[in-house]
Amino acid sequence: IKCRNQKGEKYSKAAMINMRSGLNRYLNNPPILRDVNLMQDKEFHAANKVFRGTLRVMKQEGLDVTTSKQPICAEDQKLLDSYFEGALTNNVTLQDKVFYDIMYYFVRRGREGLRELKVSDFELKTTASGREYVILRANEKSKKHQGDECQEKDIMTQRNIMLSQPGNVLCPVMSFKLFLIKRNEGEASFFQKPKEKNVFESACWYEKAPKGKNPKSTWMRDLSLKCGLSLLYTNHCIRATATTNMHKSGLSLQEIAQ
Repeated sequence: IKCRNQKGEKYSKAAMINMRSGLNRYLNNPPILRDVNLMQDKEFHAANKVFRGTLRVMKQEGLDVTTSKQPICAEDQKLLDSYFEGALTNNVTLQDKVFYDIMYYFVRRGREGLRELKVSDFELKTTASGREYVILRANEKSKKHQGDECQEKDIMTQRNIMLSQPGNVLCPVMSFKLFLIKRNEGEASFFQKPKEKNVFESACWYEKAPKGKNPKSTWMRDLSLKCGLSLLYTNHCIRATATTNMHKSGLSLQEIAQ
């Protein structure tokens, strides 16, 4: 119950439960590989009893309220778009934009899976009419229509589609393709540390090193500060923005959930 966030405030009930689940995943995944269950094993019975008591106290203090992630408002989105317009000539801005586009168009959660992303996880395809789009290979089997014979009307309703926007300086596919060209091929991680010196004198704009784990988790927060946004948004706010825009476009809640 003494746990506090960076602002010195108590965590919510949901945050405490998520932290326990995250610790359980950490212990059971490589490199630890411990066959334990923090929630059910008898060795943790006493600890869970204390944990449940803590949750009851938090409920009494009103810390069991679930809060939704704030979607990015229209004014702040304009500031982001203005910043992203420089993506084709700046290695930091380019990677920032590719990060945002991947989070938005693929409706990804927070920092989940960002560290494990590889170039091979993506595939560039073309519709029958010649319009390019990017898919996530991991979810390709869930698509009803596959291959180059897809039509825009077919793929626009599918998940994990990033469709090109010809003539738009903010086209997500255009910046994605440039990023693939400028990446350091000697580093397997998709997101890489940007070079700081003489970057535009070479074909490679990034170091042979992955972008740090912590910077990935605070990426949208850092963008908020960099662009002077009205709020310090989190990575998950991009997902909230995508789902909000889906709803505004006329999709039902069931379609959005799917």
